[in-house]
Amino acid sequence: MAKPEGGHLIQPENDTSKVWRYMPFENFEWMLRNKSLFIPSAKLLANVDPYEGSLPLAWQRSLQRSAEQANDVAEVKDQKFSDTRDIMNIAIDDLMNAYVSCWHLHEGESTAMWQIYGKTKASVAIATEYKLLQTVFDDLFSIGMVRYIDHKEFNEGGKLKEVHLLSLKRDEFEHEKEVRAILPARELSKAGVDVRAGTKETGNGLIYPLLNFDFIRRVVVHPEAEGHVFDLVADTSTTHRLPAAERSKIADPPSRYLIKD
Repeated sequence: MAKPEGGHLIQPENDTSKVWRYMPFENFEWMLRNKSLFIPSAKLLANVDPYEGSLPLAWQRSLQRSAEQANDVAEVKDQKFSDTRDIMNIAIDDLMNAYVSCWHLHEGESTAMWQIYGKTKASVAIATEYKLLQTVFDDLFSIGMVRYIDHKEFNEGGKLKEVHLLSLKRDEFEHEKEVRAILPARELSKAGVDVRAGTKETGNGLIYPLLNFDFIRRVVVHPEAEGHVFDLVADTSTTHRLPAAERSKIADPPSRYLIKD
């Protein structure tokens, strides 16, 4: 059972839970060479799922009913909902300028994640623990698990300020078991905000410097990677003092016979 904490995002019950990031080798090498994470904007994520950051339908209707019940005068009711809708649209537009770092919460490897985010046999997965992932991001970020919902039925009523819309995804994506670190773009422009040195906004994301690679506890190479790819990952890991690269065993064939003494 999860508990709600951490900037309105749900936290895993165990802070030593394993968290993964799957990526093509070139992204792995870029991260190490630049000592940075590329964190996409919510707008970029919406190219994959257009429901990103949207207000669930039942919740929209609930807000409309609340606005209509707030006053008996028809013209005022219409105006009140119009104001509410305009405010919400502005807030959602602002939300979509946020930066979202996406990770996979699972104790072991995932065939689906290799297929979706590894993309090629020249791919790498890095593994860490949730509490170590938290140390990667500074206090400007909200970090927690995604909640998977029925987008037509989900409704939290008046708790709009207590639910981060970028922490909600449709049930169809539940296999992702996602953890997100979310940074509103407006936080970067606030006066007096201590932004990590070297942080750079790009057209579709944020380049976020890493203080070190101590959070990386495993480096796993695609189960079907060719020998030269494994050697390349192993050499790269050694160069940057990461844990020794290991080949994924997720696709190893089963033993079909009883083991002899």
